[in-house]
Amino acid sequence: MRAGGLHHFGLTADKTAGALTLALALEPGAPARALRVDARSTGVAEGGVRIEVDLAGEPRQLGGLWPAAVPPPASLAARSELSILRDGQMTATGRLTVVAAATPAVIDFASRYDARGGRLTVPRYALDWGADVHLEGQAEVTAGLRISGTARGTVDGSPFGGRATYETTSGALDGEVTVESFSMLRVSRRLGASPAPGEATARSVVARFSSVAGAHRPTARIDLLARGLTATALRSFPLDAALEATVTLAPDADPRRLARVNAATLTLTRQGESVGVLTGASRGDALWPLAVDGKVDDLGRVAPALPLAAMLSGSARIVGEVRSADSLEFQGTLTANLPRAQVVLGAPVVLTNVRATVPVASGETADTPAGSVTVEHVAGYGLALGQATSTARIADGRLLLPDISYTQYGGQGRGWLEAALDGRPAPFRTRLEGQGVDLARFVRESGSNVAHLAGKVRYLASVQYTTPDGLVALVRTDSEDGGEVGIDAIERLLESAAVQAESSGVLRLTLENLRVFQYESLEGELRLSRGDGRVDLTLRGKKRLGIFPAPVEAINVRNVPLAVLARTFTRGTTP
Repeated sequence: MRAGGLHHFGLTADKTAGALTLALALEPGAPARALRVDARSTGVAEGGVRIEVDLAGEPRQLGGLWPAAVPPPASLAARSELSILRDGQMTATGRLTVVAAATPAVIDFASRYDARGGRLTVPRYALDWGADVHLEGQAEVTAGLRISGTARGTVDGSPFGGRATYETTSGALDGEVTVESFSMLRVSRRLGASPAPGEATARSVVARFSSVAGAHRPTARIDLLARGLTATALRSFPLDAALEATVTLAPDADPRRLARVNAATLTLTRQGESVGVLTGASRGDALWPLAVDGKVDDLGRVAPALPLAAMLSGSARIVGEVRSADSLEFQGTLTANLPRAQVVLGAPVVLTNVRATVPVASGETADTPAGSVTVEHVAGYGLALGQATSTARIADGRLLLPDISYTQYGGQGRGWLEAALDGRPAPFRTRLEGQGVDLARFVRESGSNVAHLAGKVRYLASVQYTTPDGLVALVRTDSEDGGEVGIDAIERLLESAAVQAESSGVLRLTLENLRVFQYESLEGELRLSRGDGRVDLTLRGKKRLGIFPAPVEAINVRNVPLAVLARTFTRGTTP
């Protein structure tokens, strides 16, 4: 009688000269190939017996006869030869074939049993699973039912080594596994598990584990060290990861599953320096959800992992919970404090006093209330803006700032920004529009050496950074009303080789008779791609007394290199 019900067997025997043959099989009513054992025994010298055993079966058809804790393969077959001496000593050799996938696993072994000491030894075994798995080692079972074994070889091209000891009376388990050139995708395929959303590799992985039987459920301790660990989004940022965890295992019916994580600490280091620490534990008696708390005390050590060249100072913390392992469903909040951050988007862009409280979600988590980001000052490309704020959230590896607002040279701006954090080919894009930008204030605050510039303008800027093309930008601007430009600045611009051919002697002669050029409208366009910036600029002269033509009707500059314009209107700062 077993948990799966009552099972009937049929036994037949055939005695011939010097040999006894037995056949054991499930009675009719069971699947025809569920289980069959054939044994043939013959006498040997000194009163011993030699037994040849053939076993074949389909464990999935055995119901309660198969242990619930062990996944049943599609079929198994074994052939062995046992020699039993009169004093109880026994030796055995054989081969076991297990078909659990398309490729069968084959185990060849030799064993010896010492009846006087109650000790079973396997001095040699070899496991071959297709062309990609080859392991060999030894095993031993002592009288106190202490089982131990070793393994060494290769798995999917990676060197593998392991040892384990199990005390059957106390339930204590102790072991260690070492893998060189580890790949999460290879392991998932080998185990027939659903592949993870991304790949993770390591130069080497060492895992030590031990477990004891508790009053209610067994507990286990796991210590894991992965060197040269990389993930899909962090291929150029290898880390060393050390995990210390204590877990409670599921009931005896299925001890392969975890019941809960009691406590876990993951420490990430790079070149011997701490990068971050992540702690976690199950919130209740069940495994999920898993509460996590991660801290990075020095964001400067994380900067090389970003898809853009960056220099960071400050700290960050993320708190939340993992709700499912299958889809890596996570929901939490990231807080960060950065006194200074510099990101290279074709040219350095410096952000001062960044404060962020941002919800983070991945997988199929529900929408969460948006957080916030504030930046006291942003400077780059000879321009600056201040008091930038936006709601914010991180979803599926992207930082989303959908409603940015800011001040700029007495004017106001608004827009949106997306920044990818997971290694996408387009890690950054934004769209900004401003109005009421005071050119005189811009000249004063940027330190321009232009003699005179006045008026207010508005603009619309679309910017994208891609891995193959770098920064790509299109900026259109026009004046909100008239203004003035110092003639010395225009003359220096006209003197440049880039626009000399477009300048007429009549225009230069007219400009020499003016101290300033009063414009009625200003229109400009900036195009930047693959490091090359070009500018079109049109200034239309303001009529005198509102009815008489302007001294200069218009100044048109086409396709001027951005570097030339920057040298003309600033102190030489170029992108």
